[in-house]
Amino acid sequence: MVVLIGAIIVLSVIFVGLGYFVTHVIERGSLGTWDHHVSVWFSVHGHPPWNGLTGDVTLAADTFEVAGVAAILTLVLLFRHWGRQSFLLVTSLAIELSVFLVANTIVKRPRPHVRHLGGTPSTYSFPSGHTAATIALYGGIAVIVCAVTTRRGLRILAWTITVLLTVAVGFTRVYRGDHYVTDVVAGALLGIGSLWSAVFIIRVVQADRKTRRPASAPAHGQVASPTAGSSP
Repeated sequence: MVVLIGAIIVLSVIFVGLGYFVTHVIERGSLGTWDHHVSVWFSVHGHPPWNGLTGDVTLAADTFEVAGVAAILTLVLLFRHWGRQSFLLVTSLAIELSVFLVANTIVKRPRPHVRHLGGTPSTYSFPSGHTAATIALYGGIAVIVCAVTTRRGLRILAWTITVLLTVAVGFTRVYRGDHYVTDVVAGALLGIGSLWSAVFIIRVVQADRKTRRPASAPAHGQVASPTAGSSP
């Protein structure tokens, strides 16, 4: 728990600082001008077929959908007695959501002043929570796939799906007028940071359990049977 809280605090400080850098430095330069121009361009050049398609894509990263997928996978993993893997998804998403709320509330970057397709979230623009949640969830699934199988094809497929989903979700958030490109980039970094932190925490917890686990002493001249190894 201490490591988890520490990770949330460190990432929160980093992304609050990044948010202030984006809103007070980047926005006033040429990159900030380009950032605004991209949002305006998509607002002017949007087309009905893309409007519906981007709505379907962004739905895959909405809070309820992400929570639903994570809950189902966690139950399946627990049923298979893969506790560490289920812990990975929960931890990654918990870190992502916590840091997002802190950075979003403190930085308070207004959303682009363009047309918004569909309902506009009540939160602020920085960072993109949809993009971050996509990496935290589907990247976590890819990590689990790599942990439970050595089949190269499945590993490549899992990470390819994660990358494609992240790019698609990030694109839709800009296209629909909900975020600037810099918000999406920050969201991707948040997702990566959350996932990496979750993997690190699991390794720390696992190492701590191994060091604290007392050696089983043989009883009545019998050799203690080895503990069954945990799943990869």
